[in-house]
Amino acid sequence: STIVFSRLSDRFGQIPFIRLGTFLQIIAMTWQFTKLGTEVDYWSDFAPGLLLYGTGWGMSSPLQNSLALASIDERYFGELNGIFNTVRYTAGAIGTAVVFALLTVDTGPESLSHYDATLMFFAISAAVAFVVSWVPLNDRSAG
Repeated sequence: STIVFSRLSDRFGQIPFIRLGTFLQIIAMTWQFTKLGTEVDYWSDFAPGLLLYGTGWGMSSPLQNSLALASIDERYFGELNGIFNTVRYTAGAIGTAVVFALLTVDTGPESLSHYDATLMFFAISAAVAFVVSWVPLNDRSAG
């Protein structure tokens, strides 16, 4: 999806795809939150959310970096790319730590509430990214 949406963003701009991608991630986590339980059918309960999340991530994540680079002077590309990737990897590490902290508390049906908390954590994270995508940028990065 990354290649497809990168090419489409050249034609229609990056911001609409970033917004749509983060929105798809919110829908995916909400889907998982409402569908997953003690009895799960992979194709009807789990796979749609996984597909939505992967599509949303592939649509938005690379374009966020590209948009950030488009908004600054070329001489700062190295610094911005370093900051962007540091924040991205730090957020990924925090997300991984939250997942393991929540999902290793209990096992069996007792752990479902922890799965719900984990899914809500990711839904809220995607919602924050969605809201931030509406913050106006300078003219250089419009598109």
